[in-house]
Order: sequence, then C-alpha cells, then structure tokens
Amino acid sequence: MVSQVEILSDREKELLANYDSRLYGFLRQHDPIGDPSLPNLNHRSLLLKGVVYFEKELQEKGKSAHPAIFSKLGHLHLLTEDLPKALSAYQKFYNLPNVDYWKDAPFLYGIGLVYFNFSAYQWATKVFQQVLYLDPGFSCSNEVHLRLAIIYKAQNNYEASIKHFHMALMDSNPCSLSKEEIHFHLGHLFEMQNKCQEAQEMYETLINSPGVSNGIKANAYKQLGWMYYNKEHLGDRASRMQKAVQLLQKAIETDPSNGSTWYLIGRCYAMQGKVHDAFTSYRHAIDKSEANADTWCSIGVLYQQQNQPMDALQAYVCAIQLDPMHVAAWTDLGILYEACDQPGDAIMCYSAAKKYGATDLAIDARIKALQAKQAMAAKSAPNVKKNIPSVGEAWKLPIPAELTTRTMRNVQAKMVQSGQSSLTTSQSLQLLYTQQQLQQQQLQHQQLQPDRNTLLMNNHVQPQEPKPPEINKGLQPVVDQKQPPIFQGQTSLPPSSNGNNFTMHNGNTELDVNTSNGINGHHPQQQQNFVNNSNGRLGLESQGIGQQNGPVTGAETVALTSLSSDPLLSSASSRASDISSSLGQSNSMLLTAQSVSNSSRHSSEVLPSPMEGLTSNTSVTSSEGTSSLPDALTRSDNPTLGSGGGSTNEYSSSSFSSPTYVSSPTQKFSTSVSFSPNLTQPLTVNACSLSPSSKQSLLSPSLISPPMIAMASPSLSKSPLTSGIGPSAFQVPKVSLLYDATAIPSPPKQPHPPLPTDKLSPPTPSISVENKRDAYSQALQNFALSPSQPVTVIRGLANALKLDLNLYSTKTLVECNGDHQLEVRMQRQQASDENWDPQGEKKVWLCESSRSYTTIAKYAQYQANTFQESLKEEEERITKSKEPIQSDSDSSSSSRSKKNSRGFKFKWIKFGTNVDLSDERKWKDQLQELNKLPQFIRVVAPNNLLSHFGHTILGMNSVQLYMKIPGSRTPGHQENNCLCAVNMNIGPGDCEWFATPSEYWGVIHNLCEKHGINFLTGSWWPVLEELYEERVPVYRFIQRPGDLVWLNPGVVHWVQALGWCNNIAWNVGPISAHVFNAAVERYEWNKLQGEKSIVAMIHMTWNLARNIRVSDKRLYEHIRVILERTLKYCQITLDNLKRSNIEVQWHGRRPDEAPHYCIQCEVEVFNLLFVFVTNNRKHQVYCQDCARKTSSTLEGFSVLNQYTMEELMETYKSFKLYTVPSVSQEPIQSHPPAMSQPSSSYVHQTI
Repeated sequence: MVSQVEILSDREKELLANYDSRLYGFLRQHDPIGDPSLPNLNHRSLLLKGVVYFEKELQEKGKSAHPAIFSKLGHLHLLTEDLPKALSAYQKFYNLPNVDYWKDAPFLYGIGLVYFNFSAYQWATKVFQQVLYLDPGFSCSNEVHLRLAIIYKAQNNYEASIKHFHMALMDSNPCSLSKEEIHFHLGHLFEMQNKCQEAQEMYETLINSPGVSNGIKANAYKQLGWMYYNKEHLGDRASRMQKAVQLLQKAIETDPSNGSTWYLIGRCYAMQGKVHDAFTSYRHAIDKSEANADTWCSIGVLYQQQNQPMDALQAYVCAIQLDPMHVAAWTDLGILYEACDQPGDAIMCYSAAKKYGATDLAIDARIKALQAKQAMAAKSAPNVKKNIPSVGEAWKLPIPAELTTRTMRNVQAKMVQSGQSSLTTSQSLQLLYTQQQLQQQQLQHQQLQPDRNTLLMNNHVQPQEPKPPEINKGLQPVVDQKQPPIFQGQTSLPPSSNGNNFTMHNGNTELDVNTSNGINGHHPQQQQNFVNNSNGRLGLESQGIGQQNGPVTGAETVALTSLSSDPLLSSASSRASDISSSLGQSNSMLLTAQSVSNSSRHSSEVLPSPMEGLTSNTSVTSSEGTSSLPDALTRSDNPTLGSGGGSTNEYSSSSFSSPTYVSSPTQKFSTSVSFSPNLTQPLTVNACSLSPSSKQSLLSPSLISPPMIAMASPSLSKSPLTSGIGPSAFQVPKVSLLYDATAIPSPPKQPHPPLPTDKLSPPTPSISVENKRDAYSQALQNFALSPSQPVTVIRGLANALKLDLNLYSTKTLVECNGDHQLEVRMQRQQASDENWDPQGEKKVWLCESSRSYTTIAKYAQYQANTFQESLKEEEERITKSKEPIQSDSDSSSSSRSKKNSRGFKFKWIKFGTNVDLSDERKWKDQLQELNKLPQFIRVVAPNNLLSHFGHTILGMNSVQLYMKIPGSRTPGHQENNCLCAVNMNIGPGDCEWFATPSEYWGVIHNLCEKHGINFLTGSWWPVLEELYEERVPVYRFIQRPGDLVWLNPGVVHWVQALGWCNNIAWNVGPISAHVFNAAVERYEWNKLQGEKSIVAMIHMTWNLARNIRVSDKRLYEHIRVILERTLKYCQITLDNLKRSNIEVQWHGRRPDEAPHYCIQCEVEVFNLLFVFVTNNRKHQVYCQDCARKTSSTLEGFSVLNQYTMEELMETYKSFKLYTVPSVSQEPIQSHPPAMSQPSSSYVHQTI
C-alpha cells in the first residue's frame, strides 16, 4: 500500500517547482503555505513530502531518472536544513556526466551555502564567485556578497571584505543582516585596519541613529570603549581609561545582560588599579553566563597581584579547564610557579604555552634559566617544600562554585533537550567530575601530539607573536593589554598569523587585537561558525566542521582563526527555542567529553575531494548532539566548479584547534543582540501567489512572485537544468569576452606528462645583438615572440643601438626631477633563492613589505649611503681575511643573507619602485631615447595593442623606473592582463630573474592558495623546492647592465637585485590571436575573482576595430564576437530603458577620456553609463547590474550614452578580415624605419 506521504497532488507538484536554494533563510517552514486547497499544509511538510517523492522516484527509475532530481533534492534538503544530505545530493548532481552544472546559478548558490555552513570557506569562495560571474544580477547576490565579506574578514583581507559589505549594503533586496548591522561590520573593519577615526565615526553614527536596536548600540558603545582601552595613540593612559569606562558603562546601561561588557570594564578597572571594582565586574561577567577562560585568567592575575597565590592558582586552573590551549593562562601560571620558587612546574607551564602558540623568545630564555636553576637546586636541596600544589595536583583542586553551577545548568539543559529527565545534583556533579577526568586525559594525550606550531605550519596558519608577561620585572602576571572584548558562545583558537589582526565576537567572544606597536597575544582567538537558521538569520553557531567527526583543512583553519570576529553576524535569531536559548546563555567555554575527543581525533587525516561520491544517508545525529561530517568534506581535492574542470590541491591535515559544544548544524543559539523587524520576521511565501504555468513540470524553474519574496527571478524556461536562470523582462544581459561564452575561466591544469627532474632548470633562451642590423632584424622579433619561449634575454642591445643609459642613472634622474614621487617598499634582505619567516625558522611564500612614499632625490641619497656602507664593510672584511673586493654585480655578502638561526633579525632595506616616467614634459629625453629600440619593443607602435587604448595606463603603455639596492625584490606575479613585458637593466649592478612558463600558472596559483595567499593581489616569493616537487620548470638567469628581458604572455616571474641598479620597464601587446586571447582570459578571470582589470578590453577591442585591419582569422573572429555581444547588450539595454520610460541622455566621449568602471563591483562600463549623483555632488558611475540592485526602477540614476548605435553598427560592419596581398619581402633595413611594415601574421594599420 502506498503511503500518503509518497503521493503528491498536482497542486503540490506545482508548488514544489518554486522551491530552490534562493529561499534559504527566508522561508518560515512552519507557516502554512496559504493555498485554500491545502489549508493544513505548511512549508516544511510540503518540503518533506517532496523529499520522499523524489527519493522514491530515484529508487524506481535508477539511472534513467532525470539528472535535475539530485539538484532538486539538494534544494529541498537545504531548505529543511539537513545539510549533509543536501551536500550529498548536490555532489551527485555535480558528478553526473553531461550536466552543465556551472550554468545553474541556484545549484551553485545552494552548494556554496552548504560549504559555507560547514566552514569550507575556500570552496565556498570559489562557488560564490562563480555564481556572481555566471549571473551578476542574481537575485540573492547580496547574500553571496555578505558571505564573501565574512570569509574575507576572517582571512584578514579587509579591503575585499569592505568591498563585499558595501555591495551587500547597496543592494535593495531582502538581506540576512540589517543595514545597521552591516554598518557595524564596516566600523569594525576600520578598527581592524587601525583606522580609528573612521571606526569611531561609524560607531557614533549607529549610536545616534534613530531606530537602531539596543543590542547594536550596546555593541557600538562596547567597541568604542575597547578602542580607547587599547589604542595608545588616542591619548594618555589615564584619560583613555576614563573614557573607556564611561563608554562601557553606557553599554551596560543599554544592555545590562551582556556579560562581555562587564568583563571589559573589569579590565579597565584593573588597569586603573581599582581591584575591588575589577573583581566585582568579573563576578558580574560570570553571573551573566560569560564565564570563560579569559575571565578566569584575569581573575587569576588580580589574585596574584594581591599576593593570593592559592586563589590565583585555582583561577588559572579554571581557565585551563575551560580552554586547555589558553596561552595566557599557561604563561601566567608559569609566572606564578616561578614566583613561588617551583621551577619544574613553571617549566611545564611555559612549555605548554609554547606548544599552544606562544612564540616570544623570552619564554625560551626563562625555560633555559629555570632548567639551570632546577639542576643546581637538585644537587643542593633535592627535596624542596612546595609553596602551592604542583601542576599535577592542581587539577584535583575543588572546582569553584560558579563553574560548577554553570556546568550543571549546561548538563541539565542538554538532558532536557535530548528528552531525558533532569539529573539530580549528585548525578550532575558526578557527570561533571567524569567529564573533567576525560579533559585531563585529553590534555595529557595532547602533550604527546605533534608540536602545535608544526600543525599550524601545516595548516598555513602562522601563530601570532604574543608579547609575554613582564617576566623580568618582578615576575608579575600581566593580562594581555591588547586583548579585545569577549563576547558570547566562543571557544579558543590559535592566534592569528596577521600581526594587525583584530577579531571580534558576539556575546562572550574575544576580540584579538594585535597592533604593530606591541603584540600581546596571550588570549587566543575564539571561534564560531556562521550558519543560516530557519528564521533567515545569518548567524554563528557553536558548531561547525571542526566539531564534527572529521578533520579541518588549513584553509578552513585560517578562516576560523579570525572568523569569530563578528558580534552582530555571530548572532542567531532571538526567536530560537527555549532549550537553544538556555544552551546559548550557558557557559559556552566548558568542554564536553565529546567535544574534547572530537578536537584531536583526526590529527593525521587529510581532507578528500568533495566532488567524489557521497552517500545520501549521511545525517546529523547523535545523542550528544554531534554532527557527522559528510564524506565529501573529508577528502583532499580542491573542487573548482568550472566548465574547464577543476584543479586539485591537497591540504595538510590537522586536528581542530579548539573544542567546543557540539550540536547539529540546525541548532540555534540566542544572543543579546536585537534585530530589526525585517530580520526577525522573514518574508512569507504564500503558495497562492505562486502561479506556475499549467504546463510546468515538477522540476520547472522558480516563478516566485517578486512582490512576495523579492528574491527569485522569474524564468520562462521549462528545462530542469536551467531552473531559475532564465531572463526576466528587464534582466541585464551578461557579456563574456571569452570566445566560448558559456565557459567559466579557470587556471590551467598542470601539463601532462610531468617533466623529469633534469628538465626543471632549463637554460634561458638568450640572443646577443652586435649591431643595428641584428637589432632590427625580423629574426630577432620572431625569436622573441615565439610562444614556445616564455622568456628571452637580449644581450648587448643597448650597445648595438648606442642607447644612452646614463639618462636613466640616479645622478641624471636627480638632476632632472629630484622631487618626483617614488614609492618605497620596506623589505627584509635575503638571499635570492630563499624567503624566510620573520623568525628565520622556515621558508615561506609570504613576502611581506610595507609601503611609503618619498622623492627620487631622497632615495638617491639612500642608495649612495648603502653603497658607502657596503664599501666600508668590504674593506673591514678585506683587512681581516685579505680577500679581494667583489664587484657591484657580484652576489656580494651585502645582497645575500645566510640561513638564519632562530631569533636572527633580518636587515631591513628600501626598494624604490613605480617611478612614473610618462610625462613628456619632465622626461622628454628619456622617452625619446627609447625610440631607438626595434618597433616590436617600443612603448608606442602600430602593432601594439596598448597603443590603441587611447589613454595612458601607468606602467603599461608608459615607462616606469625602479631604483634598487642589493636584495630589492619584485615579488612573484604575472603582468596585467597577461601581456608581454619589456625590462631593461640600467646598471651598474645585476639582477637575478626567476620565470616559469604560462601553462604552469595554475600550479603556482594552487600553491599560493595552499599557503593562504591571494595569487592575484598577494605578495609572494615561491619556495623553489616546492616548485620542483610539483614539476614546475624555473628559468633562472642574471640580467646584466644593458640586457633587455622580454617576457611572453602569462609568464610568472620574480626578480631580485644583486647590486645597486636601476631598471626601466613597460608592457607590449603584439596584435596576435595568442596575445589577445591571453589578455581576454585574464580579463574574465579577474572578473570572476572580483578584481579590477586595468586594461579595459571592451573599450580597446572597439578601438582596434576602428584602427586596424586584421589578417589573422582567429583574431578577427574573436574581435568580431566581442563586437557582436557588446552591440547586442547595448541594444537590449536601450530597449529595456525605453519600455521603462527612462530617458537616455547623450554624453559623448572626449578623445582622451579614460574608460569607466563601476564604483561598486569595478567591472568595465561601456557606452551606457548609469550615473548616480551623491550628496556632495560627486558623480559615480555604476554598471547596470549594480544600478538595478540599488534601485530596481533606477530611481536617482541618470543614464548617459557615449556612442550612438549607428556609430557602433558602422564600426561593426566595416570591420572585415583583411587579405594580405602576395608581395615579395623587402630587404632588411639597417636603420630604424619611420614606420616599418610588421609581419603579415600581425596587423596592417588602417590608412
């Protein structure tokens, strides 16, 4: 007999067709669907019936079932918040053959949400980026931007986070966070960047704005108070403390229930020496369910300062029981034992602090001194009386009543939640003591695990550099004076790798603040996971991938290390269940036995590919609330969801660093933050207003009514594989410049088969030029432009052409324009084939530098001073060793650093870069001298793409100069838009180059991701050993004075100066199909990554169509395709504007006018400009997508037209394939021609 649950009526099938991932977070599951024919049916019941129906269909049809059923099941499981099953269904849809999953935005969005909820942030980022690339006008793009902002904030990529928060803020669609909450995040990001004035203005605006909830105001007061506490430049200590106390008192008045504020004001009182007030505030923090390791550690410090060692010991032990990896507690406990003359116990505590992230060298010094003292004491007095219990005995001390009561409440709440009767007091205590014994066993077990620093290194997370207590000043325990606020529901994580990291959490999270003037990282960061609860709230829960039965990748650890920084975003809905509320209000820092075991269970496992098969019966079940990690998140491959296939990347394994409460992904925790009505009352989906077509199948696209849900764009397609991505009446057409418009750009896969080891250091192609005839020969051009040669060194070119290199010498530059601006990069001086971490302990990829500005004259003085210092050092060495002096171009000791031992301090040097020589009035002689070069190398030439741009792009179609001393580095990169590059060494010293072919940039991209560095925008210096392990060939060569280096498209390269020298450089774009295609691919890749392309390819393509005749058929077809698509875009947009009665105003275009980019998303805006005038009369250009997100009716926007459609159509029609007449080749001229004829394979200029 068929169950009634397995049967769906026609109306139910019609309604189910409208449910997909875009409703996630906005669907009230238990509300009725509102259909008169189905009065007793709510959304959840319908979703569950749909799940049963589709699963039955899969069982019956097997392999013949419709592929989209898996995607639909994924949507339904996602909406019912069964995340493991949602992931399983999505992965099966992904693995099906012949399914263009990358064209389905709702599918990508759904699987991205699952990755995000499981804290797989690297994968979530990739998928979310593809959603925005596939459909820039995606109806849930604000939710995508919001999650990307959270991820980038967690990864300390503050500028990217700010950009995406702004994108979410300007979107008028419903959002999981209110505008006020997003503004709070922006204020906090300013604070994290040490932009205190901007942060203060943002916080004060929130405080003074009407209608802002008390929770947000309280958090704003709290952050302002904490800024005054720990930002030394805001005034003297006394005035800062007074101001901080005033602000924190206002926060308490606004929200008295927030215990974290009590904790912070206690810290302020302690700083002021008001011990009694500090104790009282800490007790209030405990009373408000805010007891955590930081509070107990602070109490311990106060006890120790009052000379109460037993009470201090008890408090420190409580802190460590709550967080066994709390660096500050271990350090302060070591100070206590040292003060009590118990060196053995102090050594154990200091060693534990080091194990769990302390990196300060003073701790090593204390350990050595104590070991020596212990050895002497053992000889003289082997049996020394202990002043306080030892470390082992300390765990047997009675637990304070506050901690016991809090733990009992937690245990009872869990029992109530699991349906069991309440425990008696004795049973609760017995369970508590059993749990503590397990914690102690776990702690002992952790002592046998690999060193935490090793695990962090494998995870590509470098620990902070905590500032230790003032060990040498009376051994006084010191609470971390840079320790940020403590908010709710957090557990500890290792310190972040970023020295300027600020992490803020809600409730009793801590905000880990490290500043450049003083890093003190005793209190490690704490972590939560962001999830969407059923109320539509983007919240943080005390559960995530790390607490599940599986390991965490390095990338995820990076994200989680600072993801706990969001007091507002970390809030779940205040309408959570009573049981969840009681759990959220209890002591979230207390370790359960289950969570302890989960935290290190899989320290040796690796994360497998989520793209491989996943069983659909994976579920979130456990009597203790644990969540089984789906198999798809326990594999190692890196899923790049692209049409071209994904590249793989293995992650180092590690145990999750901080145990916490374990709960299902759907469990919600209440917080003290109030939300605006639009968030606590999500929009309701009324089934009656969903009017699908009568011909629509169950898998048809979503047709959700915009006034009702304002989320899903209606679709006219009936294909289940294109659900939700059909065009609406005014949908913005997407323009891709790739020849295959359906493709998604992706890094190239590693060439196969891998190169043998003896081919990994190939000789660099070089050619010597002896005279002008050689320099202007076609053979030289063909040799350099050959795609088979990534790099070419042209030696002797300057002498052959009699170039006056003195024009670019430091002396001449100073005489011409000594006050010209120059950018300075402060770098560590190292050997060219090495890149060490700041401690000199291991090789890393991150190549850090700081930016400042000066003048040519001042840097010239610096160059001269360093040269004089080097000569003096060399003379001293000669006097001692009688060794000959090395020349400037040699790899001298001043430009090479030896492998650094622990604690070695690198020499800091200044690299003068990006000196703009584009102004012909200032640099006329220098620019004219370059006209002696062969035409294919010149800055301006008819067969150069960039010469047809019509506008100056600094450093590309203009000359830039670099002023160097030994050790100056240009980190690894590809040229903008992967164009060719020219670099000439002026001398007198040498430069050393490293370069890899363009087909290997995908491998290097994956290695950058492995090390937590952005390939496009990050600063990195490859570790050669890792490149060789990946079978990446590296060209390595010396560029001497007068040598010119030519780089073909897409070559990855990095350069270091071996001597004192200057270099000049620019880009060239030979007009060929190969170069043009490389530029377009990088243009689209930048768009996918959300980065701006400084070469506006649409603008340049139309200029090429106007200015040149093309004989290369491939190049002609590609250019023509781009013209067609942009022409179609303009026509459709004009038609849509006309139907909307929106006037298009003529604007025209000046000859020297620069291309326009969207002020929000930074994509190129061609022809039709959507201009918004701000309050200060500033005109801002938007793309059509961002303009319509800001206002669906384009209210407040003016639409300007730069070209008429007739003009564009005429250009399109006149652009035709040019046939080269058969003529004999002209003899090679021995002098530079005024306009030499380029090869027929390139271009013929239109006359």
